Amino acid sequence: MHTFYLPPDNLDLITVSGPDAVKLLQGQVTCDVDAITDPGYARGALCNNKGRVLATFVLVRHSAVFYLVMNKGLGAVLAATLKKYLPFYKCEFRQFAPDDSVCVGIVGDAAARTLSEHALLPNDGECASLPSGWICTLSQKHQQYLIYGHEPRAGAANPTAGTPEDWIFTSLLSGIYPFVPDDVEKYTPQELHLDRHGFISFTKGCYTGQEIVARMHYRGKQKKLLFLLEAPLTHTPVSTDAFEIFDDEGHKLTSTLKVLRDDKSIYALVALPAEMEQVIRPTVKTMTGTQFSMRLF
Repeated sequence: MHTFYLPPDNLDLITVSGPDAVKLLQGQVTCDVDAITDPGYARGALCNNKGRVLATFVLVRHSAVFYLVMNKGLGAVLAATLKKYLPFYKCEFRQFAPDDSVCVGIVGDAAARTLSEHALLPNDGECASLPSGWICTLSQKHQQYLIYGHEPRAGAANPTAGTPEDWIFTSLLSGIYPFVPDDVEKYTPQELHLDRHGFISFTKGCYTGQEIVARMHYRGKQKKLLFLLEAPLTHTPVSTDAFEIFDDEGHKLTSTLKVLRDDKSIYALVALPAEMEQVIRPTVKTMTGTQFSMRLF
């Protein structure tokens, strides 16, 4: 993974503070807000009343302020939903404009080494205070960090500015569904494996969409699961037809959610029948002759 930083205008940032901040967020998002330490963070989602995902985010708790950080374009969706409830809570709500946001992403080995010279890096899944803000370790394996209140380029020696696609790609490799505005209201949390990656608390109590999400967890049987396919870029056509998998009768099994690539490989995130979890093969060959490695997402 090459080293880069993601400039602040490529992430959306919302803060919620005040005496009722926990109460407001606890009644709306899927993660257990009350259980987040200070400093600390959790991954979470906001659903509509039909249990479909409106946005996913990293929710940081630091110095009595809650920071919701998400991919570009989701801030407006989340803000429109939360603002409806503000009259009923003693809260301060701020949606950061691109020119005053100071939350950046940092990725890569060189970034990790340089960051460790300036601050003690938190462990995987943890958050630590900085002199002017905080830093979260989203993935130690892929050296992916979020920094607030820190000069963007301080994270690495001569870093290049990354793109939203670079950031999304890193999230995908670390097992986190890269939720973007095109995904709004299309999927339930389980369809994106958010329940498998700690986005949902099934013990926290009620929130919007909770009844449907909980019913699927306790009573439903998931028909499809997500799998990540990977093949060398030089041997793989970009067409989504290359990712189609068929059964012995010729029926198409896959539906493709995401296709991403770096300079070495191409990756497809596909939905397959849930029973495929019991017969995962290290490699799979499609009708077009493309051979992929395959793993549960």
